[in-house]
Amino acid sequence: MVRKTISSTYLFSRGNANVLPLLAASNVLLGFDYDAALAPAVSDLDRAAVRMSTRRLLRRVSELYPCVVVSGRSRSDLTRRLRGVNAMFLSAPDPPRKGLALEQFRIDFGCDSVLYLGDDAADEDVFGRSRDGRLLRIRIGRARAKAAACHVRTQSEVDRLLETLIALRAS
Repeated sequence: MVRKTISSTYLFSRGNANVLPLLAASNVLLGFDYDAALAPAVSDLDRAAVRMSTRRLLRRVSELYPCVVVSGRSRSDLTRRLRGVNAMFLSAPDPPRKGLALEQFRIDFGCDSVLYLGDDAADEDVFGRSRDGRLLRIRIGRARAKAAACHVRTQSEVDRLLETLIALRAS
């Protein structure tokens, strides 16, 4: 189970050094937003694409952990964009339902906790949920880290997060 009191700090700070190892050792579901989280932010959403390095790492992570991508995009669009990734794709065009959907996936997968990575106001429903220690909320960017417990500084650090999760589960 994820500890209850994680301050809103940089995920890779020394003070949070035990967070990911504890999570990786648990029965955890990994949840990701697509736009500006897995894929870099772009002004034209049709051009949003996951970097090759992120795609490769996400494929590996999805072999080691149950994963779900929760997005306002259609399921068919997510399937096309993330071909080869062993994850559930959930289209959640209504942002206030993202948190409920993620909680249902946690229950369906039989997981004890969730790590969720998101970036914007559409993720606030997830970020505002679960103060019971079952949800590690990670936001991309500190400036808007409202209800998220931790943050990574930029979208480019997603690969570092995925690499860390792989190393912890593979060891």
